[in-house]
Amino acid sequence: MSDWGVRGFVLAFFVIWASFLPSAKTSDDVMAFVDFLALPVILPAVALLSRFGAGKGITAVAALATIGALASVAIGLYEVRVLGQVRAKGNGESSSIFFSGMAALLAFFSLLGLQSSTSRLRWFFLFGNAAGVGAVLLGGTRGAMLAYGVLFSVFVAYTLTARNTALRMRLITVCLVLATTVVFIGTLFDLTRLQTIFVTASEAATQGTVSDQATNERLVIYSAAIQSFLQSPLYGHGWWNRFAAAVPFMGQLGVDVHARDNHAHLHNDILNFGSAGGIIAIFGYLVLMASPIVGAFRSPRTQNWGLRMTAAVGLVGAYLVMGAVDTMFVFEIPKSMFVLCSAVILGFFLDAPPTTPREAVEGASN
Repeated sequence: MSDWGVRGFVLAFFVIWASFLPSAKTSDDVMAFVDFLALPVILPAVALLSRFGAGKGITAVAALATIGALASVAIGLYEVRVLGQVRAKGNGESSSIFFSGMAALLAFFSLLGLQSSTSRLRWFFLFGNAAGVGAVLLGGTRGAMLAYGVLFSVFVAYTLTARNTALRMRLITVCLVLATTVVFIGTLFDLTRLQTIFVTASEAATQGTVSDQATNERLVIYSAAIQSFLQSPLYGHGWWNRFAAAVPFMGQLGVDVHARDNHAHLHNDILNFGSAGGIIAIFGYLVLMASPIVGAFRSPRTQNWGLRMTAAVGLVGAYLVMGAVDTMFVFEIPKSMFVLCSAVILGFFLDAPPTTPREAVEGASN
């Protein structure tokens, strides 16, 4: 609990839970906090991981992320090219949204190994990044594609401003990452889904409307969500009623979605929290998003402090982007991944195990 990032997670958990209580009508409404029990897991996770990172943690995670990215792209290729699925999911019961989003994170954590390792083998991490991007494209989730753009930009910003290597080597690193990724995805993958991002953005800017049906449906949902939030801006309608409260403002679309999906959500994290718990829940969400960055910022200014900050800013930036076009905190996979990645950054990426109060006293006396 001495880590400010961990404190932020615990605070966010209780604020979000508290936001559900004023609108609670049944015991199920009061028990909505169970949907966020992943958040306090940050406590034992950081306590455990901080004992074993000791300087090598970033490279170890980059290696694991590279293995995960290679496995993801292999599974994605099998599902799309062999099984004939339109979009990769990772398995039949999962979601292409989560598959793409987690692949983007694997690509990013692979890239961190290029900065944490001095071995010549570190260039293997280039393939982890390229494979992760390939898996993102196979999943076909545009939010994850935009999130990877944020992740890559954060990595490039750190690489070009880091003073631990010569400028020439920093430029070479960025160019190699770009070249490897472009050649890999340009050779093996269909970029049509990626191109629709630019088409939709161009239509919205020039015509004020878009031809993409999925985007139009999202806009209807967003408008209805804002109206349901304005009905009860302070404490919302309850976590389990976040979508139902917006249905009256959606017309037939809302009725159809609600009828076929018991887990329907508003495709935007802020709107989900706003409709469910009002301003109080939105505050809890913002505290949650800030926690990894605050924890990394207040960590010891040792050798890997810059990489910890880079990892935290990239993680939060990616989740904000993905959460703007879908939800990251309704379902357990992305929710748990945020907790896990934050715990890794705050605990496992330390340069040395933290000093306990007893050790600090004994060291001072010696």
